[in-house]
Amino acid sequence: MNTPSSLKSDTLEMVFFMAGGHRFAVEAAQVRTQLSAGQAGTTLTVERLLGLSCEDAQNSASRRILLMKHSAGDYAVEVSNPVELRRLEINAIHPLPSLIAARTKLVGIRGLAIGPEGLTMLVDFRRALIQNQD
Repeated sequence: MNTPSSLKSDTLEMVFFMAGGHRFAVEAAQVRTQLSAGQAGTTLTVERLLGLSCEDAQNSASRRILLMKHSAGDYAVEVSNPVELRRLEINAIHPLPSLIAARTKLVGIRGLAIGPEGLTMLVDFRRALIQNQD
């Protein structure tokens, strides 16, 4: 029988969002807070950070800011709505298939989650920042 503590360990708290017409999620532990678009100074668009087409980044009314934690200083990433904090079942998480990992041009992609709403790409913005500096 699952106890509340074992249920918590079988899930990972994630922040889900849209970018380039696709569903993404980042581990909630990396996010300090969520802001409305325009509440942060300089922001990176998630599309630019991940290497996606920037076509969807134009409509600021449907955008939110995720203030991300970083040891060198917090930074802001603009993402598309809906933005949701949810628990993700650990058994729904899968590593990237090796062929996709070798061929993808998206940076910061760590894995995939398959759930009732479809496919979600799991990202690590810290890794994306490092890859963008190379």
